[in-house]
Amino acid sequence: MRYLNELKEGETIIEIYLCRQRKVAKTRSDKNYLSLILQDKTASVNAKVWDLNKNIQSFEEGDFIKIAANVQIYNNEIQLVATKIRRAEEGEYDPVDYIPSTKKDIAKMSSQFLAFIDTVENTYIKKLLQAVFIENENITKKFKTH
Repeated sequence: MRYLNELKEGETIIEIYLCRQRKVAKTRSDKNYLSLILQDKTASVNAKVWDLNKNIQSFEEGDFIKIAANVQIYNNEIQLVATKIRRAEEGEYDPVDYIPSTKKDIAKMSSQFLAFIDTVENTYIKKLLQAVFIENENITKKFKTH
């Protein structure tokens, strides 16, 4: 996968990104185009679809999309100009690649959080926190991931 922060002007890419925003807009000549904000865990970029044709399949905000695009600089920022788009299929992407995450040591942060639970003085709240974050391995795993 090519992360958005690695893209360089002049490249042509075919990648999967999360469509964070999708708007229909009009050019000065009153022609419809799509203005998108795409994201991965490293960055978000603007993307434009100037030619709405059969190569641009249906997708919505929040969808993972497979995009063929040219990378260009517009107002000193990377922008993608899409030539093909389709909704990505399950298994073509790993959602972890699209969610910003910490660079800190997750195991250490988890230990600090569990130590914090031990300091809670209210018995009922402490039992609740222990039941959710210590005794329930499924929630604990998801909590660490998210």
